[in-house]
Amino acid sequence: MKLPVQISFHSIPRSPEIEDAIFEHAERLDEFAERIMSCRVVVDVPHRHHQQDNLYQVRQLEDYVRMQRVDVKKHEPTPHARVARIFPQQDYGFLRTPDEREVYFHRNSVIDADFDHLNLGDEVTFVEEQGDKGPQASTVKPVGRHAGI
Repeated sequence: MKLPVQISFHSIPRSPEIEDAIFEHAERLDEFAERIMSCRVVVDVPHRHHQQDNLYQVRQLEDYVRMQRVDVKKHEPTPHARVARIFPQQDYGFLRTPDEREVYFHRNSVIDADFDHLNLGDEVTFVEEQGDKGPQASTVKPVGRHAGI
């Protein structure tokens, strides 16, 4: 730590073991977030409304630092495609992606058993996986439709 770690004990006797653990965590925190200028830790036993073993509350700063760094996990947008070919009697079809690839899909991959309502050119969202014979789509969902329509 750039400045000394300040430790206060409330409702609990001072403990060298707890202090050592706090100093160790403070050092790791200093490596994780180098901009921290000081560290104040309060060790306290929360109010016990229910009879349970001693429960201690610890505030975590790592999530806050990740948010500050914009390390928060971002979800990729769901890929879109259009139905390129469909074979209703064989229970499968192919989607054409915006980059002109064809991706196989099976009747069972279509959400809400909507396979029979798919038409050539319909826009869908899907999840791509690697199948035994190449890319395949799972979780195929028509865009702009609701179940039962």
